[in-house]
Amino acid sequence: YGITDSIDAVIEMPFTFMTVALQPHLRATDDQGNRIGAEAARLLGVTDRRGYNEEDFLYDTFPALGRPTPATHFTGKWLAGDLNGGLMWNYHRQGDFSAAIAGRIYAPTGHTPPPERNLMYGTGPELEISSGSWALAILQAWDMRLLNSHGVQVVLSGQLTTGYRFEQHRPYPSNFVKPQGSVADLAPDTFPDLSQLSGTFRLVPGWATETSAQLGAGFLNLGVAARYGIAYNQKPELYGDPGFRQMVNAMELLASSESHFIQVTAAMHLLPLGIPLQLAIDWKKVITGRNSIVFTDYLGISIDGLVPLFPLWE
Repeated sequence: YGITDSIDAVIEMPFTFMTVALQPHLRATDDQGNRIGAEAARLLGVTDRRGYNEEDFLYDTFPALGRPTPATHFTGKWLAGDLNGGLMWNYHRQGDFSAAIAGRIYAPTGHTPPPERNLMYGTGPELEISSGSWALAILQAWDMRLLNSHGVQVVLSGQLTTGYRFEQHRPYPSNFVKPQGSVADLAPDTFPDLSQLSGTFRLVPGWATETSAQLGAGFLNLGVAARYGIAYNQKPELYGDPGFRQMVNAMELLASSESHFIQVTAAMHLLPLGIPLQLAIDWKKVITGRNSIVFTDYLGISIDGLVPLFPLWE
């Protein structure tokens, strides 16, 4: 909503649809094709090290190590994200160059899976849609019109977003089981006995930043754009049960993450047709990074609505 010529108010409610399947794959541990180490096989009672497979890992080894066998499928459904809103100030607008700054506040309204089905803990296939915390973010954006003639525009733009996600309280997974006998000695740091966990722990996601540059072209009400971006998240801080913290650190379930991505977007503005909407579809691919969940087929659809306070013909 345009408050003045240079100040806009924005509110956003994202939704995500996903269907998830876990398909673990075991690699050979040596040149002979064995898929489990000798000491681990001895403690777990595995006699055929080459025939050891994914089902053995999920249904025998996981429970022996004190972890529940996770569900392997999550049926697709629409899930709400974090409601957010704020103000944008277009503080510089001169000739073919423009710059703006925006502040936003995020509410933790999005979907956070139960800890017994959360991929982050290795207890299930569900992905987190929400950061789970209240958050503040500030965005600096600029754009330069390289061409603007006869209905054709070519625009180079960039933006930098920095945000901080505050402390939250989360329940522990309640479906961990007691490790079986001597198997507990196999990897005590990674698989401590957590069968008595109860209550909640504190998690501080902390800082996140994303920067990107984009080149776009448009003709009348149609536009296409290509974008390159880098996203970084600091390692979250976890305060709680020492054994749980030990497992999380040993398995690197919570770590700093970085991803470099490319994104291609096509958009259509319907306002010239008297419809106050903008439709867009985008394809995104992560090309490098670390400690990030990567989607091999990432398509996004967005619908932006305008609320005119005066008749469209004015």
